[in-house]
Amino acid sequence: MNLKKQLTTSLLVASVITVSACKDGSKNEVSKVKEMPKQEIQTIAPAKNTMETYTSLVKKVTAAVNKAKSVGGEWRDVQWRKSKYASWKDENGKKHKGSLMKVAEIAAKAGDYNTAIKLLKSAMSQAELGYKQAMEQKNLKAPSYL
Repeated sequence: MNLKKQLTTSLLVASVITVSACKDGSKNEVSKVKEMPKQEIQTIAPAKNTMETYTSLVKKVTAAVNKAKSVGGEWRDVQWRKSKYASWKDENGKKHKGSLMKVAEIAAKAGDYNTAIKLLKSAMSQAELGYKQAMEQKNLKAPSYL
């Protein structure tokens, strides 16, 4: 048998074995979930976002923003007044625009903690990335052709 046919045959056999192994594994995992009592499934579900979760996250985000700001790495949309990046509609249909922190605060005051926490998580990641970027570019010099 030539090399091309041998490789084709080997790949075909390997893919058949892989597909059959995946099918067997997924059936076992699905059956485990079906057999799990409802009480255990409920404990796996994520906790509901509450005022306490929101306030603790605000403290963490504020600390991360201050850390980024201390090295000149604060990004525009986190808490700058002129930012119009984030937006949220309240229950009356009024649209609120502003920085991530500002709109999160407005949403939390209205009781929409899910949206507030989602916005705060975005602000947290932007603060962490801003800090990282500032530290990586700390010793950056302009190229010689400028």
